[in-house]
Amino acid sequence: MILYFQFFYIINYIISYIISYKMDYKQKYLKYKHKYILLKNKINNIGGVVPDLETKLIDCYIVSSHNTYLEGNQLTGGTSIDCYLNFIKKYGGGCVEMDILNIKKYEGIDDVRIGHTKTFTGVLYLRKILQGIVKILNDPRITKHGPIILSFDNKDITSYSDHQKIWDILIKELGDHLDNNFDKLEDRKIDEHIKGKVLIKWPENDEEICKCTGDACLKCTGKPLIKPDSSKNIVIREHWTHMNKSNIESISTPYKINNFENLKKNIIETNKKFIRTFPPGRNFLSGNYPFMNSVINGAQLVALNIQTQDVHTMFQMEFFKKGCLRKKPQWILDIKDTTTLTKIPTKNCVITFSENFKNIKIYKDDSNKKIDASGNKFSIDVIDGFEIIYVKCIINKQKYKGAITLTDNINKLYNIDDYKNNTCGWFINIEKSLEIKSEITNTDTDTKIEIKIKTK
Repeated sequence: MILYFQFFYIINYIISYIISYKMDYKQKYLKYKHKYILLKNKINNIGGVVPDLETKLIDCYIVSSHNTYLEGNQLTGGTSIDCYLNFIKKYGGGCVEMDILNIKKYEGIDDVRIGHTKTFTGVLYLRKILQGIVKILNDPRITKHGPIILSFDNKDITSYSDHQKIWDILIKELGDHLDNNFDKLEDRKIDEHIKGKVLIKWPENDEEICKCTGDACLKCTGKPLIKPDSSKNIVIREHWTHMNKSNIESISTPYKINNFENLKKNIIETNKKFIRTFPPGRNFLSGNYPFMNSVINGAQLVALNIQTQDVHTMFQMEFFKKGCLRKKPQWILDIKDTTTLTKIPTKNCVITFSENFKNIKIYKDDSNKKIDASGNKFSIDVIDGFEIIYVKCIINKQKYKGAITLTDNINKLYNIDDYKNNTCGWFINIEKSLEIKSEITNTDTDTKIEIKIKTK
């Protein structure tokens, strides 16, 4: 069995190497460039109120994606610049991931190859991605709800000169859009200085003293660069004055909510520093993990494979339907130690569906635990601040599904057939959505909400 996997790995590496160097990437890009032009007139950016300008970024959830460049699975799924652009257009910001492979000549100049290592998915180039992002930032039709965060995963960059080439590209292509404020990220507020800016997600790194400036600088110490490590994602800037010891930490172990004491500890941790979760390794089919569990534990950035159209991405879509930022519930922000919280605050909701809804299946989170909705009526306890359920049903002989917010008057379900026929741009291309209306009563009490849901 071990020899079989080793053989598969070697063959996979050889074929991927040939494809990545022989494919005419320019023609591939032109094809998707045409697709992007078609989508420019169909912007589906959602308006809404972002957190108060005095709110700290650490007190918010930030919509995030994993392997953003992929259209499908991690082995053969293909890559597209539009996966970045559509995601940013929809949410008005958010965190996108870029896996750095190496630096090669492209169109006569050095460029950074972005893609999934040792697979058949192909590659993109950093300059083209950044140029597309700048077009969005310069488009007045798209509301900028928050920052764009670039999460780099450094696979094969070791020399100091290559690190500087990456920074040269970032500075040249992004210009004034690149955020140059390297104060602690925990202290940054959601003001006009951060909206529409591009932030760089950097990991922890030991500071060294620069002989030239007295600041942190790796070049002047003569110390070798740290070898690539996907858990560090290091790209060093010349004469760097802050190594961002308190930046965003990435973990691949999804949170759970079945242990109350662990939940409190996790919330205390995420109230002090940024946590980004991402799907576990060896996830070749680009599957996801329970989104709601991680946000309830306070993780600010819950990165999903957005090209995988499942219940988890549906919850993420609904959670961020007002933009890329969402403030944490106050009860989470108030937890300072393990004695602060004695129980999770919940609300009881009695939900009634109209006669148009048939064969209803209900999930109160994305852990695949179905709730009995017999008779089109059921009762459910939802966590305060997370009043979202997932619905699959038949309406007028058409199959629909989607996550809906119980406390909102207007929601939307998506036609399943139309939903399946889209790639990384599915959230812009979907036309067969159905608006539904909720009538909410007894909202003055903390214990019970009666909700009647019907087609509009």
